[in-house]
This record gives sequence, C-alpha cells and structure tokens, in this order.
Amino acid sequence: MGLNWMDVSNLSFNTLLLFEKVHFKWLPQSGIAKRGRNELAIAFKANPAVAWYAKNKCPEIAEWVDQLVDEVSNVQLNNHLVRQAEIEVMEALNDWIVYVVDPSVYDAQPFLNWNSDELLKLTDFNEKTVVDIGAGTGRLTFTVAPYADCVYAVEPVYNLREYVKKKSMEKGFNNVFVTDGLITDIPFNTGFADVTMSGHVFGDNLLGEWRELERITKPGGIVILCPGNNDKDNNVHSFLIDQGCSWSCFEEPGDGMKRKYWKTVQISDYMAKRFIHNAIQWAKEQLDSTDYKFLCLAFVEEAYERGNSIEIFGGCCAKESADMYEAHLNKGIPPEGAFVFYDCHGTINNEYKNWGHVGLCIGEGNIIHAWDRVRIDNYLDMQNLQAAAGWTNPKYIGWTPVKRILSGFKQKKWEELKK
Repeated sequence: MGLNWMDVSNLSFNTLLLFEKVHFKWLPQSGIAKRGRNELAIAFKANPAVAWYAKNKCPEIAEWVDQLVDEVSNVQLNNHLVRQAEIEVMEALNDWIVYVVDPSVYDAQPFLNWNSDELLKLTDFNEKTVVDIGAGTGRLTFTVAPYADCVYAVEPVYNLREYVKKKSMEKGFNNVFVTDGLITDIPFNTGFADVTMSGHVFGDNLLGEWRELERITKPGGIVILCPGNNDKDNNVHSFLIDQGCSWSCFEEPGDGMKRKYWKTVQISDYMAKRFIHNAIQWAKEQLDSTDYKFLCLAFVEEAYERGNSIEIFGGCCAKESADMYEAHLNKGIPPEGAFVFYDCHGTINNEYKNWGHVGLCIGEGNIIHAWDRVRIDNYLDMQNLQAAAGWTNPKYIGWTPVKRILSGFKQKKWEELKK
C-alpha cells in the first residue's frame, strides 16, 4: 500500500523519467517489485521509453527489467489494463514520486511536526560540524542549523537537494551545505563530523550503513538516528543495541511512537584496521630512505598521519611517548599497527639522555623503523642492532595499541602543507 501523500491518478507514467539511478537501484527490492510484480511488468512493457531509461540509468538492473517484460510477453495490453498497472505502481512509489515532483508535499506531512527537543537535547550542537544523512527536505538540518558551525545535508535525490538549498536561502542560513551521497557511501573523510545524524533512513544494510556513520564521526563525537526505527523490538533495534546505542521513544504526530538512538563514537575495530593498513603501506614505501635518521618518532607518526590524512599527538621524543602511552604495561609480541618502544641513550643537539626509539609493528613480531635508514627487523632482534657512535643499543620497553595512538586524532591534509 502506498503512502497516499500525493494523488498520482493524473500523472503520466513518464514521471519515472525524473527518477535517479538510486531509485532504479532500489526498485528490485521495493514493495511493488515483490507484491505487484505483474503490474510493474505491464507498466514497463507499455512504456518502453521508461524501461529503456531505467536500464540505461542503472545498468545493474537491465537484465531484471528485461526479465520482467518477458514475463508478460503474452499479455494482451489495453488502455484500461495499462493505466490500472501504471497507477498501482506510482501509488506504491508515492514517496519517490513526491520527492521528484513536489518535495513540499513531503515537507507538509504532519509526522514531521515532532518536538525538536527530542533531537536538540541529545547533544550540544553549538559550533559543531554536523552531517545529516538522507536529509530529505531538511527536518533535522534546519533544526540544528541555528546552533551548529556548519551542517552538511547529504541527499541522493537532486530535487530534494535543490529544495533544501532554496529553503536554506529563504531561512537566511549561510552554514548549510548540500551534497550528493548515500548512507553507505558518505562523501567525507574519516573523522570529519562532530555529529552525524539521520532520520527515517537507517536499516537496509545494517552493518554497511553503521560503519559509514561511525567512520565519518570523530572519536568522542556522536551518531544520532532520530527517528531510527519504529517502536518495535526488531532486527534494527537488536543491531543498534549490539553496537552500544542508547535509545528512547517519542511520538511522531499521526504516525505513532518511534525510537531514537544515539552513541558516542570510539575508534571501532573496523576503523582501526583501515588506519593500520594505510600506515603500514605508507611506511613500506619509505624502505631504505635515509630521510628519517634520528627521527624515528616522526617516521612512525607520519606513517599514520600521511597514510590517513590525519594528525596524531604523542610526545616530543620516543621515550616521552613511551611514558605517555604507558608502553611498559604491554609486553610480549606486539600486535600489528602498534608502536613498539625501546630505551636508547645518546646525544642530540649536545644533550645526552634517553631519547628512546620506536618502530611500527607490521605483523608477526616485525617492525618497520627509522635507524640509519628505514628498515624492517624483528622486535627483539632490534636490541642487537649496531648503534651509532655514542649511543646505546635499544632495550625493549613494550608496545602501545593503535586505539591509544589514535586518541584525539584530527583530520589534516598533509599534501597541502608541502612547499
């Protein structure tokens, strides 16, 4: 059953020519494709231009469209049968029709008139970078725009993006920026947002969507789904609870109780693995380089920083970082991605002290580090390396896990700093 936001009885089936690739990509999983397959097939057969457009706009469904049309190849079409099928399809796709024809119809729906405090009281939006995923007509965007430093409204439908742009101008906001994107493919760097929020979007690809929401959110930032689910103990609810979300209920006028979810983001295992992979890849590209002699800490930090376009914050030298990270608490074989620390005494700038030494673990107990050149050694064999004149051999202290290293990281475009 459609949503009946708009009367489609007078619309041409050519209205589907306003659809975008994402609509056609969703179509095979839509309700009409499952419960009204025959009507959809008839509508496509009777409208070859729409069928052609769907296949060329979204080649992934071309075979599926051809199969649909083949299923009704023996059906004799008449005007009544065709029009009945067209209307049934457009009624089932009522929300998509509204988005591409007249978004103001959606913007006027009573269920959007929920109490804005349900969102605003979840976190402090003041001077924050906020990303609204699946922004629609801007219900969440314009709720937080008066407080946030900037709000990025991510919306895959062109007509909705234009609607939000126009509405933003009418409201006088100069901190709202609109861009294309999907909840599974958000066009921002890792750790970009203080607040990542969404409403009536989450739930088709639970793990993929959640990973993207967490990915773009800074550690210490917050992910908010408001609303994120109907008031049901379903698979969406179970998944979000498993991710560590808090939740509560609120009422959408005319549409009943909904659940909202929120979670303060820490560095996830998935995010850490991506950082580690990129850091090791960058470090290995520097093998045999002599640019980092006596700069062992700079080398391992830049592996994460330049490998991931971030900035991390350790001590002024390897020994200071080892103490700050409490590396002595972690003995044994270091895990992949860890900083591996050593005591190492010598003279730099006429000062003799324990400056320490550090390498990046690349797995199986091996570390890549800057010695006389960038090289790879076993973490224990490191202690037998020939030291520079006036320096002691490294003595193993311990290691620091990647999540501790990345604590408080910030985005930074290192390429732009090069002179």
